[in-house]
Amino acid sequence: MSNTDQRRESIEPLLPAPVTESTSEEENNQSNYPLANMGVSLSTARIIAPASFLFDFLAQMYGMGISSPNMKEVHDANPCSFSPQPFAIGGFFTPQQILQVLWLRELFRADKDVEKGTINYTPWYALGNTCIAIWMMFWNANNLKGSNVLVTINTLSQLYYTFYLRDKKPNSYQSKLTNAIVITFAGVGVLDQFHNTTAAYFPALPPNLLVKLTTPILSLLTAISSPLLFSSCIAYDLFGLAVGQHQLAQKALNGLGGGGGENWAKLLGGLGLGVVGIIGARAYGGARWV
Repeated sequence: MSNTDQRRESIEPLLPAPVTESTSEEENNQSNYPLANMGVSLSTARIIAPASFLFDFLAQMYGMGISSPNMKEVHDANPCSFSPQPFAIGGFFTPQQILQVLWLRELFRADKDVEKGTINYTPWYALGNTCIAIWMMFWNANNLKGSNVLVTINTLSQLYYTFYLRDKKPNSYQSKLTNAIVITFAGVGVLDQFHNTTAAYFPALPPNLLVKLTTPILSLLTAISSPLLFSSCIAYDLFGLAVGQHQLAQKALNGLGGGGGENWAKLLGGLGLGVVGIIGARAYGGARWV
């Protein structure tokens, strides 16, 4: 029998198929967590992402400028110790919308150029935008406990994705942009959460000793351990709260005005400066922004 006859045909490739980074490290890390596999198809992502963006954008425009009472009027009628400056969230809204438009454009590139991480985040993105849009309806109806349910779902889901599911080592423009979206969603969500919960359940009450102790601890620990962009959001939140509390204190003879008073405002502002200092030191040391 010849050597040719003894050969056995094989369908195995000579070399293993290459494994890309998006299907190895990132997906393996994510798959260990609950709700990690909420993925949708690219065609579905191209529908729900822009639809949820438009829903939220129109709801915010209605809530801020057309509705009566509008968002600011409800804000002013429900002062609390975590009331920010009324336009703090609005100041965050515009640049974040621009960032979202840039991210949405990535979903409509050639199919092969849309990364898995971008598609994976889409259901969470749509959930967040939908919650915020419906939240506006409850808030402007002065149903603060109802709105608190929506803001809690949004904030917790975005925090979960930020700290457990996001790509921890993004190395492309698209993966970094996806991380920037989820981190900023979570960052402003923290401010929404504290504000709405306090306004709904502890209106016009100054912070107690426990709040005054835990707020600095949590703020500084977050600044030390979080991506720099999230820490920057926390600094922004603290400055927005400090200005809002200062303005409330100026409205009342007792120095509170429904908030925590001038000393509380100074504490929040000082924490904001401390967080900025930590961000600067960590950035100098090479910490990741997203």
